[in-house]
Amino acid sequence: MKAIMTTVVLCVALTGALRRLQNRAPAFFLSPTRPWKTVETTVFWAGEPPTPGDPGNLRSAWDPIWHLNALYENPFYFALPYNDIEAGHTKPEAPSVIPWFRNAFVRDGQSVLKGRWTAIRHNGRICYAQWADVGPYHTDDVDYVFGSVRPKPHPRNDAALDVSPAVRDYLGLSGLDTVDWRFVSCPAPGPWMTPVFARK
Repeated sequence: MKAIMTTVVLCVALTGALRRLQNRAPAFFLSPTRPWKTVETTVFWAGEPPTPGDPGNLRSAWDPIWHLNALYENPFYFALPYNDIEAGHTKPEAPSVIPWFRNAFVRDGQSVLKGRWTAIRHNGRICYAQWADVGPYHTDDVDYVFGSVRPKPHPRNDAALDVSPAVRDYLGLSGLDTVDWRFVSCPAPGPWMTPVFARK
């Protein structure tokens, strides 16, 4: 909790100091060492009811009552197909595959992924969102999420990123669409800044 709140405070402070840079050089807020990944994306939302063949989204990978807590959290969120927690414990490979693991780790069984920021780009427009769930389709695609390989295939479609309705609307996405994404340390100023996730 202390680590993520410190990051949030620093992001807010930088936002005030660098607000004028956003229009002139938005790339300032992006890490040049993290290349964009181009993938297909679908839309999901907290509270989505289950249907035959689909468990829905009443809970997330890290929150058993996500449909309730999401009402007080950032509406700009996403899911990627890797979970660092399994059976209540941190996966053994997590320290070696997650770039920020050492700085973010608090205790065994607490995710270092939840709340992480990404930049998502579509038709030249960039949105920032926080990691809230795991998917679509897979929970162990570590080489795609943190590496340079293409996402694992799935019979239904080629989606490798789920985004919230707020992200969809901001970027003007329609159904199954194509976006670029990459991890960032801090978001640029925008409607995604508050509220932010608090670790539990």
